[in-house]
Amino acid sequence: MSLPVGVFVDSLTDFVVDTRALANLRRDSTKGGSGSGSGSGSGTDKGDGKVMCIITNPSGTRTDSFLRPLTDGTYKISYTPFEEGRHTIDLLYDGVPVPGSPFTVNVRRGCDPNKCHAFGPGLDHGLVNQVNTFTVETKGAGTGGLGLAVEGPSEAKMTCKDNRDGSCTVEYVPLEAGEYDVSIKYADQHIPGSPFKVGVDQNVDPSQVVVWGPGLESGKVRSGVPLTFHVDGSKSGRAPLNVDISTDKGPDPKAPEVRDNGDGTYDVMYVPQSEGAMQTTNITWGGKQVPGSPYRTRVRPPVEPSRVKVSGAGVSGKGIPASLPTELLIDTSDAGPADLQVSVTGPDGHPRKVKLVDNGDGTFSASYVPDDCGKYKVAVKYGDQEVAHSPFPVQAYATGKADKCKITEGINHSLNIGEEYCITVNAKNAGNGAVTCRVRSTSGSDLDIDIEDNGDGTFSIYYTVKDAGDYTLSVKFGGQPVPEGFYSFTGTPA
Repeated sequence: MSLPVGVFVDSLTDFVVDTRALANLRRDSTKGGSGSGSGSGSGTDKGDGKVMCIITNPSGTRTDSFLRPLTDGTYKISYTPFEEGRHTIDLLYDGVPVPGSPFTVNVRRGCDPNKCHAFGPGLDHGLVNQVNTFTVETKGAGTGGLGLAVEGPSEAKMTCKDNRDGSCTVEYVPLEAGEYDVSIKYADQHIPGSPFKVGVDQNVDPSQVVVWGPGLESGKVRSGVPLTFHVDGSKSGRAPLNVDISTDKGPDPKAPEVRDNGDGTYDVMYVPQSEGAMQTTNITWGGKQVPGSPYRTRVRPPVEPSRVKVSGAGVSGKGIPASLPTELLIDTSDAGPADLQVSVTGPDGHPRKVKLVDNGDGTFSASYVPDDCGKYKVAVKYGDQEVAHSPFPVQAYATGKADKCKITEGINHSLNIGEEYCITVNAKNAGNGAVTCRVRSTSGSDLDIDIEDNGDGTFSIYYTVKDAGDYTLSVKFGGQPVPEGFYSFTGTPA
């Protein structure tokens, strides 16, 4: 028998009495008897005896005790002392004192939080919006107040039920996932293990998993083109993520790469292989399909120039005004990734400058200036292949009144190489249109020029001759020559 040490006033305490050895001796003596086979005393036919406990207080009165047989043949005796001082415990088995009886226990006032014990699943792990439970035992710890607190990412509703046996059951419901501190104090002191660090997760619910990305979108899955999609399980509770990709021609030769971002989200990367096949992507969370899974999509070719769409005034069959910038929009969002080429050829067979801007959404804006009247060819290639209807024929027509323009300065027939020259054109009375200029060498190459609209109806043309030789210069307005706007000059070393 093991008696409690450090017993406190008004505190329920208990100890265990093991009488199995005495019971075995009693049964042996009963078997050795004569005649009827019945023994003496109050035992049963199994040889069991009666256990009695008498607890005497220092004042001479007695304290009630409660005896409960346990399943292993031992007995638990509980009592609550109400006086300080030395208590005497008499234990009898079949009316005979057990060895060592009577026993003495010293009872004092106070408490010992180290005698408290907390346990249960709610101290090991928790779930969001679920009741999490643990038990606190204060039996034998003395008189003191029990303090409970749960602190973490969210407020946690908490209840405590007194079990009337020196223990209480605590329930709490956290509202957000994260790490919580469960503080348990007795008489304002932490009990062993407190504060407890408890990780709280979302309850596993595959229906809360969100999946998105081009790797699952119809029209985006292309053979040999690396793709990505994303899985967000941050609101569904921690569970194993599994991604399986196959086609009606068999499984992909290389498994997808799944990258854990550490915050409940994942990036999945893979390369489709079988062009024309029907691809099936199974995504499970904790062994269960997530919303939308399985995803099915046809594996398209790497590039489809026929799906490029071209629109805008720059390819209009209605014609465009000469000298004014014009634009076209090229939509490659449904054609796969590839290089885009746009070229414009003028009526004279020479290329025109094209400004191409990537809009970042799978579309491109292209602009050019039709400086001459006549038919232009706008060629659009994607992945080195002509798109549908390319090249586009575009007619540029005259606009404004070029004969109302006047070159006010800058006409030179002999220029020094490396020097910048300027021609000024007054177009105040020419109406709608713009000044254009081309400087071409006898070899057929064009010089780079800058034309500035001065905002007052005049235009400034800047150019620099880099190589010696003969050149022709042509100034037009609205696609038509301006007076004295076509002449030749020679570039010579300075």
